[in-house]
Amino acid sequence: MKEFFDGIPVDLEEAALIDGCSRFKSLWKIVMPLSAPGISSTGIFIFIISWNEFFFALLYTLTLASKTLPVLIGEFSSKVGEDYIMMATAGVLASIPPVIIAIVFQKFIISGLTAGGVKG
Repeated sequence: MKEFFDGIPVDLEEAALIDGCSRFKSLWKIVMPLSAPGISSTGIFIFIISWNEFFFALLYTLTLASKTLPVLIGEFSSKVGEDYIMMATAGVLASIPPVIIAIVFQKFIISGLTAGGVKG
């Protein structure tokens, strides 16, 4: 996100301040819309990382209502044995939301990855 905020020209903020905007209004009306690709790509990455988080969810969830999907998939083993078909089915179903989000917001992800790549 630092690269997005550094890439926004200071002249735009100064022009807004000269036109009578406060610092907060120039942040809200100028900086935030220009940094929307970076904010959305950061949000998508945070969603995908938190969706795949297993260890903390395993440690901090106690009841069935609070368990996340990856923890529930890991609990498909029993005293009789593992149910590999249910594990595979649940794994495929659990991977569908992040894939759909990545496909829908692909434009923002690509712009977020490439924006900080060139210094100028």
